[in-house]
Amino acid sequence: MKDTMRALAGFLGRRRRWVVAAWVLIVVLAMPFAAKQTEHLTGGGFDVPGSQSMKVSESLQEEFGSKADGIAVVLQAAPGASAAERSAAVARLRGEIADLDEEVTLPAATAALARQQLQREDVVLVPLRSGLSSD
Repeated sequence: MKDTMRALAGFLGRRRRWVVAAWVLIVVLAMPFAAKQTEHLTGGGFDVPGSQSMKVSESLQEEFGSKADGIAVVLQAAPGASAAERSAAVARLRGEIADLDEEVTLPAATAALARQQLQREDVVLVPLRSGLSSD
């Protein structure tokens, strides 16, 4: 193995310009192929029809598409929480969102619906309105 590496080093040392020219030629010939590579990239399976990710995305769009802009908050009631504590959680959420900025809001109708759902269930997904880009 040593002899092979010495022979290769000697060959490359004697023909440096040819080696550099070959590498430059390889890089120049590869550039058009490299420039087109991004056209073949996918969303990592998130947009493959029938995939679990696509099903979840479609389900979220169907359920919350008209109610939110991609931002949501999960409220989880503590075990044994009273009705007043559950209502207070929604009120705290409205206060926290009001402190953020005017781009993110929790409409009163959505807050009332969240309050009702939190009385019946321990975990509720509350969609928010946003003037921000969905990106």
